[in-house]
Amino acid sequence: MRINLIKSRPFFVVLVAFGNVAVASFVYAAEPLRWKFKVGEKLNYDMVQDMTMSVSGPQIPQMNTSMHQTMNMTWDVQGVDEKSGEAVIRQKFDRLAMKMTSPLGGFDYDSKSDQAPTGLAAMIAPMYKAMTDNEFEITMTARGEVKDVKIPPQVLTALKSSPGAASMGEFMSPDGFKKMISQGALVLPKDPPKKGDTWSTKVEMKNPAFGVQTVQTTYTYEGMKDIKGTEYAVIHPKLTMKFDNQPKPAAGGQPQQPQQQQVQMNIKDQSSDGQVLFNAKAGRLQSTTLKQDVTIDATVSGHTMQQKIEQKIDVTVTPAGESKPGGAKKAEVEKK
Repeated sequence: MRINLIKSRPFFVVLVAFGNVAVASFVYAAEPLRWKFKVGEKLNYDMVQDMTMSVSGPQIPQMNTSMHQTMNMTWDVQGVDEKSGEAVIRQKFDRLAMKMTSPLGGFDYDSKSDQAPTGLAAMIAPMYKAMTDNEFEITMTARGEVKDVKIPPQVLTALKSSPGAASMGEFMSPDGFKKMISQGALVLPKDPPKKGDTWSTKVEMKNPAFGVQTVQTTYTYEGMKDIKGTEYAVIHPKLTMKFDNQPKPAAGGQPQQPQQQQVQMNIKDQSSDGQVLFNAKAGRLQSTTLKQDVTIDATVSGHTMQQKIEQKIDVTVTPAGESKPGGAKKAEVEKK
């Protein structure tokens, strides 16, 4: 059971990687902050995510895992409602690369590599290949709310057949995939914000092993900031995660019986910090940085064995080719 808990995928606490946030110096935004899409535009972004995780307990030696993931993606705007600003976007993953080191086994995968993946990399390769070979269609409001996601059939097949898919619950399901994309989108406030205004989004994900994981993102508007003549809205994001380990009532009010032993996940400490720069005039994301630290006590139901999980996540999203947020280069826009 110890190995099952540790191997219940080192990524099960990993939060979504497309999260967006910003911070500034003036007090008011004169107009509502909105995404402004134009048919034919292609927006290219790079996302880099670093994760370290330490698992320790009285019965086991400390085990350290690290992961570095790179995503190069393109948003191709297909249509825009002139009245509401709602857009239909084709999202293409141009490159997916991941390197993981762990006492339980590591791997190095790059969708652009000419060498055939081996070992653990070969196990995840079909899912990553399906993601880079196909395009996702996303319908997004001008506030950044994801209304719909159309997932290619090849990706759905790859998700279902990926290693450990059953134990990952919603994380590896079509609905879960849609929720992860929604969690990653930057949602803007309804009204013109004043410094200190807050708003939030919430996503729930179900897992048969540890119940329901809820991630709430609270945004705080910090004002407007001038960077080399361009005005950016600055937004401070804060992530709060919690677990509900209790089985949900089934029809008739009776609790559902867990299909496997439950892992009690109790968050002992968590913190997050970051900044989103949003180009208010152009209606474009300029950059996102997000850091999150989480400490969890995990106990398998019916066992006295406990484990402590410490995880650190560092995510950066920038226009393609730009390494530091807030630089002079803007999101690359190509015209068809």
